[in-house]
Amino acid sequence: MTAVLLLTATAYGGELTTEEAACFASINSLRAKYGLPAFEFSPELTADCRAWSAHLRERRVLYHGASYENCARGNVSGQATYRQWYASSGHRALLLNRSATEAGIGNNGVYWAFRVRPSERTREVTKTETKTVQRQRLFRR
Repeated sequence: MTAVLLLTATAYGGELTTEEAACFASINSLRAKYGLPAFEFSPELTADCRAWSAHLRERRVLYHGASYENCARGNVSGQATYRQWYASSGHRALLLNRSATEAGIGNNGVYWAFRVRPSERTREVTKTETKTVQRQRLFRR
């Protein structure tokens, strides 16, 4: 098992720890089961996730810092973190996000963060929906 995890970490340019790579690989395996393309590894998102998980650990809290993000606390292993996210319908939905193509993952002790980058079209739709909801709230007053 260790050899497979080391090969997996190497597949991401050696930029992921063994546990991060195991979690990332499990997420991409899940996507394959649903006929979705694998997430492309993003060093930029991974840096953001590592910084966020360090922030959470430093403050000993757990909350989301961005849209399109999963966070977890309490797991040392990437497999345990993957299982935790998979067990939650909301977190699983992000893992199976059809519009996202890139992802990053970061671990700091028992704090984890996973972020995806949605396509430009999805970001535009989300902005439009947000503006529509804001206008509807104004008219309700």
